[in-house]
Amino acid sequence: MGTLLYSWLISVLYALTDRSPLMIQGVNVLLGTLAVYLVWRIAGLISGGNRRIAGAAAWVAALFPTLALYSAITMREEFIVFFFLLGVLYSLRWWQHPLLRYFLIACLALGLAGVLNRGMLLMIAVLGMLALSRWAQTMAANKGTSFLRVTAALGLLAVIGALALTNGSSSGYTAMMNISLGQQQVNVAVGRAAYLTDLTMQSTMDVVWQTPIRIVYFLFTPFPWMVREAADIFGFVDALLYTGLALLILRNWKNIRGNSLARVAVLFLAVGLIVFALGTSNYGTAIRHRAKFAPLLIVVAAVALVAQKQGPGIKAECHESK
Repeated sequence: MGTLLYSWLISVLYALTDRSPLMIQGVNVLLGTLAVYLVWRIAGLISGGNRRIAGAAAWVAALFPTLALYSAITMREEFIVFFFLLGVLYSLRWWQHPLLRYFLIACLALGLAGVLNRGMLLMIAVLGMLALSRWAQTMAANKGTSFLRVTAALGLLAVIGALALTNGSSSGYTAMMNISLGQQQVNVAVGRAAYLTDLTMQSTMDVVWQTPIRIVYFLFTPFPWMVREAADIFGFVDALLYTGLALLILRNWKNIRGNSLARVAVLFLAVGLIVFALGTSNYGTAIRHRAKFAPLLIVVAAVALVAQKQGPGIKAECHESK
């Protein structure tokens, strides 16, 4: 799992052809391009087919500095982002139309993202929460066909979870979970870019009150007073972009609240940010990890911003698409 799997994938390509670092970079560029396409598809789905919203989100994703950077270097980030976005797209499709094939594709895509980075495995738990919510709704409404479809989806998720727990590849993940959260934070709070070095979680109450603080640091560092070298300027500009996206979402939250697909996207976003913020205490690492969620953050911000200008129109388009 993790980095070793990415190295293994590279070795397979090298074994089939020849050692070519440019080829691997080309694969990442292709995945980065496909990630922009997935942003376009997700934004179009959430906005009810509004091409202006989808186009704006895709352009921002295409020009976003860290997304462009990680699509051009030999790192596993683009694989993770691609499979995560694919999983979110089909999770949204399943939420809109509960077909088993949508649920299966979402499970496989999110599972592949989780195999490449263990923290992303929690995205499958989000899909499970959605399935349980839909299952309760269909049972309460006494919808026979929909109830059977959602029950089948839950059964599929249970099988996948059982296979993951019994598979030897999960041993590394289990070992990581056996380390206390506070100890993990101490282990990663190293180097010049470390933050919150004196703030570790030792109890459940610590998790409650420290999580918002860690999310702020995860998204918006380095702060201006943390910029000491030329390399920090890139991180500071990156943090400003996330600040702008967050402000757009917060100022137009009412437009998100009224859109069920947007709320599902926010759920994936919130869980992902919490998981990675809790395990990060270095803004160099934070820059890399938050880029995984930048595409979805861009989608939510784009939908919220344009909905403010076209509120009734968006609702009408969503109604027509349903």
